[in-house]
Amino acid sequence: AVARARRNVAYFRANYALSVLAVVAASLLWHPGTLFALLALCAAWFFLYFARPASSALRLFGMEFEDGTVLAALTGVTVIALLFTNVGWNVIGSVMIGAALVGAHATLRSTDDLFLTEQEAAGDGLVAAGMSAAGPILPTYVRIG
Repeated sequence: AVARARRNVAYFRANYALSVLAVVAASLLWHPGTLFALLALCAAWFFLYFARPASSALRLFGMEFEDGTVLAALTGVTVIALLFTNVGWNVIGSVMIGAALVGAHATLRSTDDLFLTEQEAAGDGLVAAGMSAAGPILPTYVRIG
């Protein structure tokens, strides 16, 4: 079962990542309050920290805040939001459900009809699948007959 799961994870890793992401998205759509809280956190991080130039300090209400202060404030707000709302538990629970579904598929699916080239099997990560230093790896097929 472990060898089958390893082979299936190597072969279906992009599909598994999309499946877990779909479960998380469905969970967030099912709980719109959680979705809005998560979107507000993402927007705050983007506009207050990532989208502004690194050389300029944040100006709010006539006061300037340095990067370290902004980072500490956003981290504190994020921790408080995750602890006192259902955002954290909703995301963690949906990731666990997605991981259980992926684990069941990886363990139970037969690997008899899966074909990996050596280069594809040696790659690790989602981006490495189908890419090599020489360019894209084209699929190879073995014809039996």
